[in-house]
Amino acid sequence: MRGVDNFRAILSGYPGRGPGGFNSEPVLVAGEEPHYVMTPTFNLVRVQGSGDRPVFVAKLHYPDGSTWWMIGFCLIQDDKIARQTAYFAPEYPAPEWRVQWVEPME
Repeated sequence: MRGVDNFRAILSGYPGRGPGGFNSEPVLVAGEEPHYVMTPTFNLVRVQGSGDRPVFVAKLHYPDGSTWWMIGFCLIQDDKIARQTAYFAPEYPAPEWRVQWVEPME
């Protein structure tokens, strides 16, 4: 995506999102004070690199129950993300032919 307007359009266009928000059941997020969210939750898994070009990996949980992985390549300027390229992939089990050689990521 290019530009703030396109970013906002993507955020507002997630499947299942209606004019009043997401149309699925809220997800309970428990911490010091439990609260509910109706949007994807992002769990930062790893950040690598230093300086102005970090790379991060995140695990996303959507209200529909699906789990996706995201890897982001960033350019930092003036302490803000100036540019980011992100790739998304759904989580899925290894095919039967290679299941003996893999371990699920947590």
